Amino acid sequence: MAAQIGDPRIHAELDRIIGNAKSGDTVVRRAAADELKRCVASQAAVLPQERLAPFQKVLNGKLQELFRGSFLKGRVGQAAKAQQQPAAAVLHPSGADANRIAGLVCITALIDVDFIDPNLKITQFANYVSKALTTENCQ
Repeated sequence: MAAQIGDPRIHAELDRIIGNAKSGDTVVRRAAADELKRCVASQAAVLPQERLAPFQKVLNGKLQELFRGSFLKGRVGQAAKAQQQPAAAVLHPSGADANRIAGLVCITALIDVDFIDPNLKITQFANYVSKALTTENCQ
């Protein structure tokens, strides 16, 4: 039986999975996305529509949080410094970069899950990608 959306266990589970998706380790990130896909699919399979809508709202809010902030904040005009950056910093993103990458990995995993109207899903996917690729620093 699926946990109800008011159940703190489902919030904790989503937070744990999304936290893992923020990992700098690609394998951990991919595993988190797969786990999120299974979690959402199982909720969609057992929850009646009136309880699935609140779950979707919570999930969308958590995904939107990943895309808030500036993706490239403080990086414009720092191309010279990028060459001096340690390789680990480039391979293992942190902060806003890690959040946006986690968001993209999560929504990519969810695109195949049948839990929302397909037309709405495509629109949401496009909006998330747009948010991930925009920055207030670009002219």
